[in-house]
Amino acid sequence: MTTSMLRRLTLLFLASLGIVATASSQNVPPSIFFTDLTSGPNSGGESVSGYGGAYVTIYGNNFGSSQGTSTITWNGLNCLRVVPASGNYTGWGMSYFWYQKIVVQIGSSCTPGTGNFVVTVSGQSSSYATERDSTGAYTVNPSQFTVRSTGTIRCISTSGSDSNSGTFSGGCWKTMGHAVNGGMSQGDIVYVENGVNQTSGGAGPYGSVTPTASGTNWTSTPYALVTYPGAASQIGSISNDGIFLCSNDLASACSVSNLQYWTFAGFTILGQNSAFGIAHNVNNIRVVGTDMSCPNGNGSTACVTSNAVPPAIISGFYFYGNQVHNSGTSSAIKTYHNVYWSNNTEKIYHAWGIVHDGGGCRGILINPSNGSGQYDIHIHDNYVYNTRCDAINLNYVNPNNGLVEVYNNVINNGGEGPDPSDGQAAYGCVDINSTGTTSVQVYNNTMYNCGARKLSGSAGAILFASGSGPSTLVNNVVYQLSGEAYNVNNGRTCAQMFDSNSASNDWYGAGAPPCTITGNLNADPQLTNPGSAVFTLASSSSPMNGAGSTSPSPPLDHLGLVRPSPPSVGAYEYTSSTSAQRPAAPTNLIVTVN
Repeated sequence: MTTSMLRRLTLLFLASLGIVATASSQNVPPSIFFTDLTSGPNSGGESVSGYGGAYVTIYGNNFGSSQGTSTITWNGLNCLRVVPASGNYTGWGMSYFWYQKIVVQIGSSCTPGTGNFVVTVSGQSSSYATERDSTGAYTVNPSQFTVRSTGTIRCISTSGSDSNSGTFSGGCWKTMGHAVNGGMSQGDIVYVENGVNQTSGGAGPYGSVTPTASGTNWTSTPYALVTYPGAASQIGSISNDGIFLCSNDLASACSVSNLQYWTFAGFTILGQNSAFGIAHNVNNIRVVGTDMSCPNGNGSTACVTSNAVPPAIISGFYFYGNQVHNSGTSSAIKTYHNVYWSNNTEKIYHAWGIVHDGGGCRGILINPSNGSGQYDIHIHDNYVYNTRCDAINLNYVNPNNGLVEVYNNVINNGGEGPDPSDGQAAYGCVDINSTGTTSVQVYNNTMYNCGARKLSGSAGAILFASGSGPSTLVNNVVYQLSGEAYNVNNGRTCAQMFDSNSASNDWYGAGAPPCTITGNLNADPQLTNPGSAVFTLASSSSPMNGAGSTSPSPPLDHLGLVRPSPPSVGAYEYTSSTSAQRPAAPTNLIVTVN
């Protein structure tokens, strides 16, 4: 089975389970979550119907299943071409995970500058998601876009030649290796057309794609390697790692001293051990809309991993809308994981993605092996399920230096076991080990069936390390099954686990709440169908509806609905809309590459 066929079958299977946004009447306003690119030229690319700028993919929800009379503008200008269905792209409002996407092409009438996309459906204009910076202010806008007149739009095709100019008008290149190792210049966007794969041949032994050039900012001089609308393209294989980013303090094969400002979007990325790796002085990297897996992975690494040896720092990693799955063999050791942000990695935004299944231990792990304490970490709006060990592990984080937060995530069956091949681990949904006195913030998450391994003292919904600092837990649904624990305290008192700002959590299924917290609930949250992994609120009469505390509370819920004041408890606000429910994605996917 080819990778393209696998992607098509996976999308059909996701649709059959309802994980993707479904057609419905539009009765809630649209919302925009993020875009693949941060900037692009308004001309010089593929010329279609008078438009010739960059292609941009916009991810959000409640766009409707077809355009009809709906519109999309940028910075108040009607200057975009909505790209029609092509290849794997089904057109306006294409289902993507539990939300949707639209592809547009920038036109020359988009005046250079910075602005926001606005989708208007049935007279209702879109809101857009914002994220917090290290101070807690909502200053990060992952969908803001800068139109520019500089930079070259290029292409790669199976019929191209690396001796061509690499442009749509002058002839595409043939290989990604040529593009990222000398072909591209600052500000360039390269669109990879259908069937172009790069399964080996990066710089040195480190990966199939290893760039050797660096940008200087997101608005005018970034680099971007993205798939053409509707194209299927693979990087790496189960016997060769995928993308690896490094600096020359690591090895002479890495010829740039400070690699930064790169976007990679839309690819299927496989790895023998790592589909995506970054090391040392690599900063400001954006990975969007990819599918990553490492079915043969093992060792002290991960399918997605970072590693910087002090004083080097990896700062600015934006990981939006990616699926990391089926990583690690059944005999993998407990230091192999799905996602592993390690050693001096700061300013991490891991959002709107799916992490699930495989032989690896943890779903998302934050762990500086030198114990220095990581910070400025934002893990939100993910669906994490069927993890062998804990789903989200915050190990040696230090919020004294900057915000550490986990919110709007749906976590199902985190810590199911069995034990890794080299012994026991920790099993649960959120595992916290904070070295700071400032609180880690965990809010508006929905957790179900956590710690099914049921190992006394090591399995539960929320685990606290023996010396961990305090945490703020607000507006979380913790729904446990028979024999499962709400928390593992490792000798911590209630005051040492939950700070005075903790409030309005629902503890259900395992008896009374574990500690006295303001506004504690101990009620059936009335989820739609948790046994079939649909965790939305079933009705307006759910005791979670409007029962939350106002701070902290994200502006949008997991589906992109604007949160009222007071908000609901858990990842979802109640809506009567039939679109975008949240069942489970398929389990035990096996990637076969011929």
